[in-house]
Amino acid sequence: MTATASVLDLVESARHRAALAGVLGRLLAEEPGPALADLVTGVPDLAPLAATGLAATFERLLIREAPPYESVFTSADGQRGGPTVAAIKDFSERHDLPPPPRWRVAGADHLGLELWAYGALCAAEGAGWEDDRPDRATRAVEAERELLASHLGAWAEVAMTALARRAAGTPYAALAAAVREFVAGEAERLRPAPDHPGLPLVEVSRAPRHAGPARLARWLLAPGSSGVYFDVDDLATAAGRIGIPWRPSDPRSRLREVVQGATDGGDLSALMAALRPTIAEWRDAHAVNEAERAGNRRAWRAWRMRAEESLRLLDRVDHAGIAPSAASRAGDEPDAVVVRVRGADAAARADAAAAVIGRLRALDLRIAVFAELPPALSRGTDRLLAAGADEVLLASDRSTAVMWRDAGTRAERQQRHVHDADVIVRLEPAAAETDVEVAAQGDRELRARVLDALGEAGTCLGAGSTRTTS
Repeated sequence: MTATASVLDLVESARHRAALAGVLGRLLAEEPGPALADLVTGVPDLAPLAATGLAATFERLLIREAPPYESVFTSADGQRGGPTVAAIKDFSERHDLPPPPRWRVAGADHLGLELWAYGALCAAEGAGWEDDRPDRATRAVEAERELLASHLGAWAEVAMTALARRAAGTPYAALAAAVREFVAGEAERLRPAPDHPGLPLVEVSRAPRHAGPARLARWLLAPGSSGVYFDVDDLATAAGRIGIPWRPSDPRSRLREVVQGATDGGDLSALMAALRPTIAEWRDAHAVNEAERAGNRRAWRAWRMRAEESLRLLDRVDHAGIAPSAASRAGDEPDAVVVRVRGADAAARADAAAAVIGRLRALDLRIAVFAELPPALSRGTDRLLAAGADEVLLASDRSTAVMWRDAGTRAERQQRHVHDADVIVRLEPAAAETDVEVAAQGDRELRARVLDALGEAGTCLGAGSTRTTS
């Protein structure tokens, strides 16, 4: 009797979690209205979601002000899409999840769909226990733990905290609290990221050491880098402190313009001081979760460390400031130093670039490389993406690359995906022999260090010489 009751408890628990995850996911993904009535009956805090008249609130909160996409909260640039979507789809394929609901969301990394996927795994777990197939049930449990460790547990609670800060006085505040409580409970139950002796140290991205206005704004607006989700009220308050107007309709991305204005007007320290309390508030909240939430401690440690990196960045900016830059206003790689490697032979260009990178590596710099795609490869991938592929995997025995749809001009795409490099090495076809040029842009002090490192490299680049522009 005890064994039977135990199995029934496992089945009931798994089914309950499956149903709850599915309901919470749908409430996040679908516009409010009568179609949701069956989901919120008997839940007073959520009942208003079944009424008409909240569509504008839904759009404001979940589409514009706090869009719950994993890529927005975990990517280095805070932009939606990219490799995160590919990782979610790969997870679904590996675990044979059924096709997701046809909700009106812009990507597979929407929190509603991730909760739905978690619910599907819980349902599979319950079916395994009910059919006396503990092997299937335990596989489902391990998949639940993996989804928490790699995705849900790494960002969902932060996103719901950001939503709750914007949703006060609306039923979406209660929904955010419910989702946060569910994910927190599952993380403590399955312990996806505990802290055990012998585990490697948690690592986070370092704040840029040479931050111009564009780069500083990009860092602060990307929670996956900064550890903070600045909402429009945070930014409006900070802008108002230095006399820069902020309209109610202004998006978060206007922070870059505000940072540039503060730089030009000598008010950057005051702007950073106005942003500091928000960063400290997030850092303290992450630290509390790190101390109290053993099952997901390493994830919370990462969030706390990100916020601390942002505080250190503000200290450096306050101490050294940043120089106004016309290039920054134009948006053409304002802060990174650009090293151009030109030549007619592709192999010679690659050899010269490798030599450049080897020299610069000793300076402990973050180095990105831009290389032209061969025309045939470019046309082929463009055709596949245009035909409807979400991403294209390019692989050899030694390397792999993923291409995906990405809106914007070429310069915008490059800047978005390599947003905090200290040095950008460009491999550019040219009719002449291979040579190297350090362009007259980027942080002046950093450029001087790069010139010193490459000054004697001309004879060891294989061909051509090292030139600089002034």
